[in-house]
Amino acid sequence: MDLFSSCPEETINRKSTCISNEFVSVSDSNFDECFDLDKCQQFIKKGNFTKICLQFPDNLLQYSVKAALQLESRINQKVFVLGDTSYGSCCVDEVAAQHVDGDAVIHMGHTCLSPTTRLPVLHLLPRASLDLSGLVSAFAHFYSTTNGPVLLLYDVAYGHLIDEIRERLEEFKERVVISQLNIPDGQLQACGLECDLHRGSNTHQTTLLGRSYCCQSPSSVVYITHRLSQNMLNFALSMRNIQFFTYPRETEKATEDFNKSFRRRLYLVEKIKDAKTLGILVGTLSVEKYLGAIEKMKKLATYRGKRCYIFSIGKPNPAKLANFPEVEVFVLVSCPESILENEKEYMQPVVTLLEAELALNPSMHWE
Repeated sequence: MDLFSSCPEETINRKSTCISNEFVSVSDSNFDECFDLDKCQQFIKKGNFTKICLQFPDNLLQYSVKAALQLESRINQKVFVLGDTSYGSCCVDEVAAQHVDGDAVIHMGHTCLSPTTRLPVLHLLPRASLDLSGLVSAFAHFYSTTNGPVLLLYDVAYGHLIDEIRERLEEFKERVVISQLNIPDGQLQACGLECDLHRGSNTHQTTLLGRSYCCQSPSSVVYITHRLSQNMLNFALSMRNIQFFTYPRETEKATEDFNKSFRRRLYLVEKIKDAKTLGILVGTLSVEKYLGAIEKMKKLATYRGKRCYIFSIGKPNPAKLANFPEVEVFVLVSCPESILENEKEYMQPVVTLLEAELALNPSMHWE
């Protein structure tokens, strides 16, 4: 039975890949603050929702019952807890929510910020601390290396600090562009002096990988992160010819891990080019425009003279994909941050949409 469904033992024993300081030392005294129950209550009241789903990643599931009970006592109605999600915990699981006719989802923890298709969502983002004085000193160095625009990107765990970061970097405002997280119903803020919002636009110029900003050609990028994140790797791949810095500065091992992951993804791009048969693996039913992504992959594969098959099998695992030995490479249609654990156990490479497009789309190239 486990071959085409999630293994229960695997779900229980799954290792958490979330960072440890997203929700620091949750206790009775700070529980409401950690899970922002006031904000949850306001969201439910404002939307007049009656079937609320609380979605927790694996590392926060231990707090789910307490959070649900406390929220129920505030709103005088039952809520539903979503645990083992259909695909990745960073995505809003609209499929599971629809099983209980949910009319809204409150998503806890790290998120890829992929747009949803059906349900209103409240994101309660993780919160990590940051040495802001150190950031200013480091940014001065990054800023001095180039004469062009410097794009500032950051992990969602630093979203709560962005106003303070903006104030601290005021002296660099001539060329700094501070990206904004694409949070549903979030208030738009100018990203820099040349922001389109200053000219009456109601959107930023560029929306990419859960971030928005007005800077088509940055000369360098500074990414604030405390870990080797998939979002950071995706931006590095998308901007390969641009100077890329991180803060806090990497340790030697972190730099080695990043370079290793980066080289691996370049290798996968070449594997896609060489493959004659591709399998399009449906890894989401929630992310907006996933059907369009599937169609685009089919067209690109056909254009390159490759055979193409579509598979929808829930969460991938090595046993499932080994049933299709004729497929040389699988393309996972999912959110940009979906990664497979134990990648080396798979018989065939499983690549992301970004890697597939870099390999197949003639209009995308690197300098």
